[in-house]
Amino acid sequence: MLLPTILYGDHISRMHPVAAEYEDSVIRIEGQLGVARSGRNRGNHVPQRVANVREQSMHMYTVLTNLLFLLHCSNWQRRYADFLLENLDPESKESLSSYLDDDQALVTLQLRQEVKHMASESESIESLLKQLRSRLEKQLDVVS
Repeated sequence: MLLPTILYGDHISRMHPVAAEYEDSVIRIEGQLGVARSGRNRGNHVPQRVANVREQSMHMYTVLTNLLFLLHCSNWQRRYADFLLENLDPESKESLSSYLDDDQALVTLQLRQEVKHMASESESIESLLKQLRSRLEKQLDVVS
């Protein structure tokens, strides 16, 4: 179970910069729409960068589509963590760890703790992506 755990950790570590990139994209979109700061659109002032609504909405839909793909990947990470934890469960009758000696049981316990930590990271990424999707959908409602 060591190799699947390493690959899972690698997958999660690759998600961090991608999620941060899309967070920056959503912040830039909000800035272009003028909703990033409170009171920015008081009066009749409309940011000039939103002059082409079609291009802006196409960009927003592209970012939203990518966010939905990342959410799908994040969902896979959660299911994979459940799979790893199930197979690393020392109480499971189907688990090989019930036949292992004390040293191997300790390694299994350490792997289980590492998978739990990575699952927590995955949940935080998924939470960020859901929040970004929600913010972007609200901005699309305004533009559309």
